[in-house]
Amino acid sequence: MFNADTSTITLTSLNPNITTKGIGSQPFWYLTLNNGGVLLSSVQVDQDLSIAGVLNTTTRPTSRCWVPSWGRYAAGAGRGLQELISVGANFTVATYTANGTKLLLTGATQPVSVGSYSFFDLEINKTNTTDVVNATGAWTVTNSFTMTRGTWNASTFTHSIAGAWNSSAPAFVFNADTSTITLISLTPTSPPRHRHPAVLQPQPE
Repeated sequence: MFNADTSTITLTSLNPNITTKGIGSQPFWYLTLNNGGVLLSSVQVDQDLSIAGVLNTTTRPTSRCWVPSWGRYAAGAGRGLQELISVGANFTVATYTANGTKLLLTGATQPVSVGSYSFFDLEINKTNTTDVVNATGAWTVTNSFTMTRGTWNASTFTHSIAGAWNSSAPAFVFNADTSTITLISLTPTSPPRHRHPAVLQPQPE
């Protein structure tokens, strides 16, 4: 059994493969990659995830089943099981390649900072409504952005969201500051509750 306690695990090799038991089982406390890495499973980091170099993620292949009437295997539907990166504090990566992976910002540590990255799926689900996530750069979300619990300070940046927008969860506070939110979905949903006015700029069809 790997018991991280309050340790820092630092991987120093070039782009090491990282395989864990997944979310909820034997998480890291602090994880540092000095020369990038390749994520081969979901990973949970309860505090800071810090990476110098490129973090490459993968989407695991779909399962196959034997169809007697076809006389061959049939691939499962969809793109397979989605990898999940669960981070309880700061997310700092030199280059992040999402490849269909979901990033979950969770835990009670706050305030935390997340810089300018392109995410596939992104969820903020902190322990308390008052747990703050600060944007320190522009965010691009190419699929879904789920705001469940916590406070997001969007700061002064332009954030581009491809999926539906919903900041209506009672346990979530969207603080627009002077940001610009660009919704590029054909049928975006505007935010029904937030502390300050936001500028919404849906993309033309």
